[in-house]
Amino acid sequence: MTNYYFISSPLHLLFAACLAQQNNDDNNIAILAPRTHRHVSRFETILVDHQDIFNQCISFENDNLSGKTAERRRRCAILEKALQAQPANRIYTGTDRRVEFQYAMHIATRINPNTSGIYIDEGMATYLGHKSMNSIAHRFIDPTIKKLVYGYWWDNPRTIGSSRWISRIYAAYPALVHQSLRHIDIHPVPREQFATPSFHALCETLLTRSASNTLINAQTLARIKAMIVLTHESFYTDYRQHLQELVDQLKQHYSADEIAIKAHPRSSCLEEYRQTYPDFVHIDNTIGTEVFTPLLNDHCCIVGDISSTLFTTRWLKPDANIIAVELPALQGNALNTELIRLFSNLDIPMLQRSEIAARLAQ
Repeated sequence: MTNYYFISSPLHLLFAACLAQQNNDDNNIAILAPRTHRHVSRFETILVDHQDIFNQCISFENDNLSGKTAERRRRCAILEKALQAQPANRIYTGTDRRVEFQYAMHIATRINPNTSGIYIDEGMATYLGHKSMNSIAHRFIDPTIKKLVYGYWWDNPRTIGSSRWISRIYAAYPALVHQSLRHIDIHPVPREQFATPSFHALCETLLTRSASNTLINAQTLARIKAMIVLTHESFYTDYRQHLQELVDQLKQHYSADEIAIKAHPRSSCLEEYRQTYPDFVHIDNTIGTEVFTPLLNDHCCIVGDISSTLFTTRWLKPDANIIAVELPALQGNALNTELIRLFSNLDIPMLQRSEIAARLAQ
């Protein structure tokens, strides 16, 4: 069996690695397909060091200045050559809206009509649906244009995972997937693969190659008992007060050196946070939370705003004590109402800041 895995983010890499380990007797090929055509990451060199997971890596990452159309042609030519040399049995993707994936399925099924397209749960869209799935542009205008531009093989998924190319879904929470996906063959993500030595070694490599602060390593993360995950400062009415109240709540149960602060990737207050809370662990804000979450203590307390970060954390750390902070900005929006309902189903309580310490005492 030959399997191809499209990877365009650290989260895609982790979940693709999880499935590849489950298919460890097969020929597993990673396809690094960043969303921007001039993107360069460390993924290719990382995968070279982890050939126990992927047998081969095809990379679309580059730093050339070619235009979008020329880059897409280049990628499609690489895919066609690879699929002719090693015909696919299964092609995995985190989104079937990517042209590269649909083109790969188009070519692969001409070579092997039994090729399966498999959607790997990418996050909350699997459960809430695409935010524009009912709009006229999304349902009619956009797909018509794409068929004219790309060809008859293009199929417009109303929500991620629903195109005709997908015959199987791996979901973290099969019972909660959006109704538009429930007719597809749904399987649970094999959680046991998150605990394997190979998976943890991959996470450690991702961490050490991504972190600018070498003090943040697997040993440091394993000692953390609580972590505060912050959104950008502009999201809060008073970001200083917000953080201080969270700190005050957590310090009723943990010492300062057991608490970590993870600022938003675009935060401009990093030095302020370090000076205000010098005894805390400050996690490099440029590292994706999904990269280091598997290395945290299994029962770590994680506090943050209701967001995809907490959703992913629950997925990667099912036994963690995760708390969402209730904020006025979340009230009155229909999508957020669905989001809150989803979090409730995942046993992520939404509390006011002043309620956190009491919750931890239970």
